[in-house]
Amino acid sequence: MTPDAGILAEESGASQGDNAARWIIDPLDGTINYARGLPWFSVTVAYEVGGETKLGLINAPKIGLTARYLAGEGATIDGVPARVSTTRSLSDAVVSVILTSHFSLDEVQRTTRVIELLGKVARGVRIVVSGAFETTMVASGRLDGFVSLKADIVSHAAALPMVWAGGGKVTTLTGRPCRNDDLDKIASNGLIHEELLALLRQALE
Repeated sequence: MTPDAGILAEESGASQGDNAARWIIDPLDGTINYARGLPWFSVTVAYEVGGETKLGLINAPKIGLTARYLAGEGATIDGVPARVSTTRSLSDAVVSVILTSHFSLDEVQRTTRVIELLGKVARGVRIVVSGAFETTMVASGRLDGFVSLKADIVSHAAALPMVWAGGGKVTTLTGRPCRNDDLDKIASNGLIHEELLALLRQALE
């Protein structure tokens, strides 16, 4: 880590610095939840080098959750190694979907089609709208999957590698491994991933 690293923050945008290395910070992921007194919000910090997260920290203070990731060492959630769920079928899965007022009308319509199909197939659909927290829930096995068709970098850079460290998958809709700057992010325990991707493609075709 270097003091010359750039900074990308939710509230202040990007600062000048080393383009290869940067801190990615969201001081309040889940702003609307926080404003309404709902507990699903977090502070998230990631250190990225060459587009790859090397360090991630997420703290959800109202829930008492702390998640940490360090490249080469893995991830822990409340001191326990990250471990995704063992759910093998989408019909038994609980999946979270991001739907927020920041979406355009087209993005809302695409997301509601996803929710409609998921609601018919999955065991449960949740709309929490705190990307860092929800992705961490996949890494901990409490959620089986997470879908965002318009995911920002700052909410997810710290959490995505926790899913991989826990044995899960994070891809785009094409099935390609997800990068921090990809807009569509689909995380799962890996076991339901292909079934989830197939449903998403059906909803969005």
